[in-house]
Amino acid sequence: MAREYKDQKNAETEAKIYNLKLMLPDFCAGYIRSIAGYTKPLTQLAYLQRIQFFLVWLLDYNVYFNKKYDSIEQFTVQDLDRLKKADFEEFLNHIQKYGAVLKEELDARMQTGKYIVPSKSSTRNNYLSALRSLYNYFLENDIVDKAPVLKIRQKKVDKTIPIALTDRQAESIYDTILGGSEQISARQEASRIITSARDLAIYTLALHTGIRVSELVSLDVHDINTDEHCFKIIRKRGNEDIVYFDNTTENVLLDWLDVRKNMKETLGIADDEDALFVSTKGVKKGTRLSVRSVEIMVKKYAKIAAPEVTNFHAHSLRSSCATKVYDKSLDLVYTQSVLGHANISTTMRYVKNDEKKKKENRTLLDKDKNE
Repeated sequence: MAREYKDQKNAETEAKIYNLKLMLPDFCAGYIRSIAGYTKPLTQLAYLQRIQFFLVWLLDYNVYFNKKYDSIEQFTVQDLDRLKKADFEEFLNHIQKYGAVLKEELDARMQTGKYIVPSKSSTRNNYLSALRSLYNYFLENDIVDKAPVLKIRQKKVDKTIPIALTDRQAESIYDTILGGSEQISARQEASRIITSARDLAIYTLALHTGIRVSELVSLDVHDINTDEHCFKIIRKRGNEDIVYFDNTTENVLLDWLDVRKNMKETLGIADDEDALFVSTKGVKKGTRLSVRSVEIMVKKYAKIAAPEVTNFHAHSLRSSCATKVYDKSLDLVYTQSVLGHANISTTMRYVKNDEKKKKENRTLLDKDKNE
C-alpha cells in the first residue's frame, strides 16, 4: 500500500540521516534529536546536508578552521560561537555564485573554464534556513551566546507562474505516447512500443488527478478501485486521502493492468511485486518505478510533442491539472481538495486569471437581483 511505500522511503531517509550524523561534529547530535520531533525525515536530511556543506566550506575557506582542524568532526560549538555575521554572508554569497560545489571541484572548473551556473535565490535561502534552525537550537538550549546568522534576511524570490498545458499541448503529448512521432529517434521508438501502455497510464493519471509523482509511484495494483473509480494515497504530511479518477483515466489504467498481467513474465515482475507501475528495463526491471524514472519519461515526451513549453517537468502535470480544475469549477476550495493542499494560499498560485469569475458575477450585488 501507499503507506508501506512511504514508510519504506522514510526508513531509507532515516538511514541516510544516521550515516550523515556519523560524519558531523558531536554537537549536532542534540540538534538532530530536536528537529526529529517536528520535521519530516526528508527535511531533516536536507537541513543536515546543508549544515554539513557549511562546515566543509569553513574548513576549506576560513583561515581559523583551516589551520586548526583536519576534518569537520573536530569542530566545537565554541568554534561556531566565534563566527560573525560577515562569515555567514560570505558563505551565502558563495552559495549564490557557485552553488554547493566543493572547493576541489570548483578549482578544477575554474582551471578548465567550465561554465558555472549561479544558484537561485531560493537555494541561498534554503541554506540560510538550515543555519538559522541550528543556531536557534543553540540559543534555546543556552549553548551559544549570540547568533548573528539570525540577523541576515532572506532574499526576495520572484514567484514563477506554474506551467499549465493547453488542451492542444496535452493532446499532443498523449498522441505521441500512444502512437509515436516523426521526431522520435529509432531507439526511443523501440522503447515506446514496450512502455506506451504504462507511460500513457502514468501521464493521464498525473494530468487528470493532479497527484504528486511520489504519490503516483507509491500506488499498488490493489489500490485501484474501479468499482468506485478511486484509490487511496498518503499525502505529503502523512494524511490518507481518497482520489477519484474519470473515465479517460480508468480506460488507460485498465489497459495497463491488462498489459502488466499478460507481460508479467516478460517484464520480470515477481509474484510478490504489488507496484502498479514497474520498470521495464535495466537492473530495476520488474520492480517499482522510481520518481526519477517518471520525471525523465514525462520530460522526454513533452520535449518531443510540446517543445515550445520550456522548463517542463513532471510536476507541471500537477499544475496543469490544478489550473484546469479551477478554470472549469471556479471553486478554489474544491481545487484545494483535489490537490490535497493543507493551505489554500498554495492553491491560489494556480489561479492565474480570475477575470472569468469576476465577469460572470458582476451583477451579484445588484439591487434588482436581490429583491
